[in-house]
Amino acid sequence: RARRMMTRHTVRTAQKQFAAWTKLEELLLVKFIDGNVKAQGEDGEFLHSEYSEGIPAGLTQPGYTEFWKEGVANSPHGKVLEAR
Repeated sequence: RARRMMTRHTVRTAQKQFAAWTKLEELLLVKFIDGNVKAQGEDGEFLHSEYSEGIPAGLTQPGYTEFWKEGVANSPHGKVLEAR
């Protein structure tokens, strides 16, 4: 009986954690997928253009940080011709 209870608890906990990670993955994918950062309202919903719900509003294009560029340039996984 104890084993069943522990297994049930473990499975429920794992399922909740997996659902939370999946929700985070979906949020990050939508927010950052194309290099633009899509704006969100205070409620966490993505903002849409006044012309269409399929067009996001408040896009920003922050670019890459110097830290990231240096990391790519210094990566042992391939040669970078020029780092800007």
